[in-house]
Amino acid sequence: MIDALGNVSPSTLEDVASISTTDSGQLAIDAELPSTLISVPVDPAAGIVAQSPHSDVSFTIGLPFSGEASSAEVEAEGIVSYDNQNGSVTVPVVKADGSVQINTIISNSAAPTRFDYPLSLPEGATIEEDGSGGFVISDATQVIAVIAAPWAKDANGADVATRYELSGTTLTQVVDHSVGGVAYPVVADPKATALWWGIAIKLTKAESKSLANQVNASYNAAAGTICIWVPNNLAKAACVIAVTIRLATWQAPIRQAAAEGRCVQINYPYGSGPVLWNVTKVSC
Repeated sequence: MIDALGNVSPSTLEDVASISTTDSGQLAIDAELPSTLISVPVDPAAGIVAQSPHSDVSFTIGLPFSGEASSAEVEAEGIVSYDNQNGSVTVPVVKADGSVQINTIISNSAAPTRFDYPLSLPEGATIEEDGSGGFVISDATQVIAVIAAPWAKDANGADVATRYELSGTTLTQVVDHSVGGVAYPVVADPKATALWWGIAIKLTKAESKSLANQVNASYNAAAGTICIWVPNNLAKAACVIAVTIRLATWQAPIRQAAAEGRCVQINYPYGSGPVLWNVTKVSC
């Protein structure tokens, strides 16, 4: 499974959390990461649980075909697999930033094209489309988690058509792999990030390069660009002044991200001022 992931999507194997991983007992992974607590079960029927490190608020992501799938098999630290017994394998990868990539490896054209992820949300929480193919889980006061737009690639790295469908609180990834010209295995990926600590805004690779160019040219121009993405509850005018000051320490990771072909993520911890805002390099 590791080889398939590495060949189709090398970035999936970057920044994996260095955490104890086992195939015995109840939990294959029981990780205390700075941003969230992640539990990955040995029995896939239990689902993956993400919990705030500061409270007992949590949500569960159910796994596809969990009634028929095998128990967890350890692939590496932070990575397990479940054989769905139908030409597909589910491979959760826990990242150091608290995100979980629940990859599906599809081995042939007879495998399913629909993969259901039943979600158990905290009381009062809802799930809504984010306008770009992904979804946001939130309650009245905060964003709890984001689910990035899905992607799927075949063994040659070609894009395979995929999308989400939402029915109640079940999120289904549809992967249209059973068409001519697809090279197997196909890797498909929903990625969920728990945001108990605050709001993270991940720029695209193109946006990251543009921001790096603006940092080189003018702090004020770069601050104006960053503040375009500032959440609505943060004052835009105050943001420009504050971010101009913070850019002195942000310029290095912004430039490095662009030079390495990675993406910039702007982090706004809840209840904090600009002094605690920060920028990190993440996989695109």
